[in-house]
Amino acid sequence: MDECKPLALGEKGTNPNVYIYEYPSLRLSKVLRGGTEQAYSCGRFSPDGKELATVGGYPDFWLTVW
Repeated sequence: MDECKPLALGEKGTNPNVYIYEYPSLRLSKVLRGGTEQAYSCGRFSPDGKELATVGGYPDFWLTVW
């Protein structure tokens, strides 16, 4: 079972990024920018792992589909 799965890490701070890693190798594969102003409160991958939805926290609460 050598299939890589995506793993997302959302930052907290001014103009935070979301980092997408391949699991289990933990190789950084993408950096997503511009989805919220201060922090990410949650994120979910689609069942096939091809899309990610994130929700920002205060002050914007943006829903972004990557």
